[in-house]
Parts: sequence; C-alpha cells; structure tokens
Amino acid sequence: MKNKIIALFMGDINSLDAKVSFNKNCTVDELQYHKSWDWLMPVVEKIEQTNDGCTLVIIEDERCYIDNQKGFEIDSVGHTKIEAVYNAVIKFIKNN
Repeated sequence: MKNKIIALFMGDINSLDAKVSFNKNCTVDELQYHKSWDWLMPVVEKIEQTNDGCTLVIIEDERCYIDNQKGFEIDSVGHTKIEAVYNAVIKFIKNN
C-alpha cells in the first residue's frame, strides 16, 4: 500500500485501486520505491520542489528530515538510510 501512495503522488498510477503502473511499466506489486534509490530519489526531488521550492530534505546516516519551512516537519529514523527516507516520504505524502 505504501508504494501505491508514492506511485499516486508521482503520477505513476491514477488511483489507489490501480493494478498496473502506466509510467513504470510494471504491476503495482513490482514497484521498487522501498528498495531502489533510482526509484526513490525522484520522489525526494519532487518533494523538494513543493511549496515553491521551500521544502528541505536532509538525509544523513539512518535518518531523514523533511521541513517545508511552513511549520511542517518530519524526522524519520530507520534501520537503513533508504528505510528512513522511504518512511519520511510516506509521512510527507500522507500529511500533504
């Protein structure tokens, strides 16, 4: 379900009921946002471009911090760096 949330945010699917990602040419079960930097970093870049480019994403060790500089902050920690970023991205999308 979390990969679907990201895919919807990125425009790779048009609803959470979708079975196939038309932009990624795969089924939603094959989405790789949770384990591929090639998939996840464009999401981070899109987040940084929200709110007129005022959103700041900091990735360090196993922590990811997102601040939209308008009173909304996320601080996510994971067992790995990609897990921390993935979890922060999900929280950001759900709260916007």
